[in-house]
Amino acid sequence: MNTAEKKERPYYLSGNMIAIAILLGAYIFSAIRFFGIAYQNRTTESGEEEGGKRVIRVTHWQLEPGFREAMDWVIDQYNALPHVKEAGVEVRQLPITERVYNQFMNVHLISGTAPDIAAKGQTRLIQGTGTARFFTPLSSYVNRPNPYNAEAYLPDHLDETTRRVLTGGAWADSFLDGMEGGFDTDLQDYYAVPVSVWGGLRIFYNVDLLKRVKAFALEAVTSEPQPDWVRSCWLRGGGEAIEGYLPDSAGFRQWLAGDSVPETLGQLLFYCTAVEAYAKTMGFPTLVPISGSNYGPGDLAQIYFRPWTKHWKKKLDWDRDLFVNDHETFAGWQLGFWSMRDKPMQEYFNFAKIVTGFFPRGYVGLDREQAQRRFVSGRAAMISSGAWDAGAIFSSIRNRKDGGFPIIISPPPYPAADERWHSFIPMAPSEANFTTGVPFAINRASPNFNWSLDFLRFLSSMPVNEEF
Repeated sequence: MNTAEKKERPYYLSGNMIAIAILLGAYIFSAIRFFGIAYQNRTTESGEEEGGKRVIRVTHWQLEPGFREAMDWVIDQYNALPHVKEAGVEVRQLPITERVYNQFMNVHLISGTAPDIAAKGQTRLIQGTGTARFFTPLSSYVNRPNPYNAEAYLPDHLDETTRRVLTGGAWADSFLDGMEGGFDTDLQDYYAVPVSVWGGLRIFYNVDLLKRVKAFALEAVTSEPQPDWVRSCWLRGGGEAIEGYLPDSAGFRQWLAGDSVPETLGQLLFYCTAVEAYAKTMGFPTLVPISGSNYGPGDLAQIYFRPWTKHWKKKLDWDRDLFVNDHETFAGWQLGFWSMRDKPMQEYFNFAKIVTGFFPRGYVGLDREQAQRRFVSGRAAMISSGAWDAGAIFSSIRNRKDGGFPIIISPPPYPAADERWHSFIPMAPSEANFTTGVPFAINRASPNFNWSLDFLRFLSSMPVNEEF
């Protein structure tokens, strides 16, 4: 081919060239947008933004119904304070879904552009020594009184002892747990201010489905012969060959004839088995007993782990702080105080295998929101979680076109004396050892430390936090 023919040959863009052009365009667009946002939000060393207003940003992942509205109320109350308005300070809320909170905080903490106040957790970058790198220690402040617990802010109905502790005592002492929820045991310092309290975990039951399944199960139990799924639930065997969950007794049949939720662990597992049989008989292939997911409070197997393994607590709690930490657990295993082959641990594994068998297939790939949608849509008989999810569950059910279904909320049940595993969990654990939660920490790079601290004092003060 001569030179003229080469010049006349048409030129076509290859696929690689198009891909490179798209990537280059995306990079240029991202760079322009990044510097544009940085220009709009630029701050001086004093923390003042364009226009002379000092903005304090508070970010978190608590997107449950009620939390953001409560935080908005607190922010409005704070922004309306005379000394805050006079200083030109404005607090703003920046809620972020927990799916991207980790990445968001990692990027902005490293770049030094993170919000002034952030909920501590959800990312390993701000755990351990990373906490000290990115957040400000607060011990020198929590040992002083909270100025928003001063006499002028307190209600009239308080008793004198409480009033004296709040007005003259340390800020940490005004918390129900002594501010333990904001203390970092590894760093031996306070790095966060908790603003809420963790409650006990509960099971949410679909009452309509509960009634139908119990009627179905009662008919099966009273029939002759009983179906195989019923007989598989009766406690039988012994030693290593024990099977089933509970005996067929008059008390059990009386419970089955009523409308109450499972009152023992054996009844709970029987009910789960009955839901599976009901779904198969009635042709509901998507109905599952428990709407499990990879979310810890939604995993019943995890909920039972602590009370199940409390037998080793006296052996392992060497510092006598009523808590077995990771170091004590590992040292106890290394010294032979406990083993994975011990009977309690083996039986826990058996229980975990049984109870997770009632979860949806592939539940480890499901998140908290997917589990809630399954329960709300009526495709699960129950779901476990805490009070923080109650608002979302109730509101979602009320918004169903068919009016939804009633719910009963009950604590996780424990084995009765004549049921399997009673010797491993003879009683329910106490919920008195609660701790405060949702800890907010102050960004070490924030130019607004004093105002951030002032807002957290206001948020955690007795009259404001009680309303919050």
